[in-house]
Amino acid sequence: MLRTIFLLFLISLAAAVSPAQTQDKEYKISARDKAEVQRLAKRFVARMQQTRDVGPLMPTFFLKDFDVLFEGQPICVDHFEGPKLTKSQWRREFIAVSNEIYLTELSYLLSDHYKLSGILSDKLAKVLEDSSLGSEWEGKVTKSDVLTKLSAWEKGFRAAKAELRRKNIEGSLPYKKAWEKRNDGPYDYVVQKDILWKPGEPDPDVMPGLKKRSPNGEIGYFVTTPAGPLLIFVKERGRFKIILVGMFPVD
Repeated sequence: MLRTIFLLFLISLAAAVSPAQTQDKEYKISARDKAEVQRLAKRFVARMQQTRDVGPLMPTFFLKDFDVLFEGQPICVDHFEGPKLTKSQWRREFIAVSNEIYLTELSYLLSDHYKLSGILSDKLAKVLEDSSLGSEWEGKVTKSDVLTKLSAWEKGFRAAKAELRRKNIEGSLPYKKAWEKRNDGPYDYVVQKDILWKPGEPDPDVMPGLKKRSPNGEIGYFVTTPAGPLLIFVKERGRFKIILVGMFPVD
């Protein structure tokens, strides 16, 4: 099920969106849907390798009513409910965490560990790791605390993008070799269809905004990618759109 803490801590995020290990016939994927979701996932990854930033890709690939998902949703800090953010603040947080997923997966692909020093200078890696919402907090956390840390992360990320652009990591031979190793395996745009939430099976952790958007339930299409991020698609007016970004493998 889709948990309220989905966007905030990468480890929790990975476990939260894990699809069921066995699927009912109801959730089998048609050949047409599978091909379309894979096509969109490949387009998204290709663009992400160019921009290294989810923000510019949201108008094309994500739900048009994306912001409704987090309406009235409190942020989670150290796995406890904290202050609520506005829709625009939630969007910033979503972009930051999704970009962090891309960077950590990029580091893992090249260095076999999730520390950003695998792809960035030690100074920049420390800035991003210290300002991540997944880092440790002390005492009661206010909205001001969250936004201050988020602003610091965004500033560091702008510098990180410039550094990665100079290094052209995604165009390097080590990256290409690492990418090839992920082909024909569970990372290679494998699609799994599963329920995100179903009426009649109440789950207190399902985001209220998701229930509001999909009162009759929601099916997700989970797509693993060689780049690392796990993309979760849903249908919006008959077309597939990304609803959330996670990490793979999931627990």
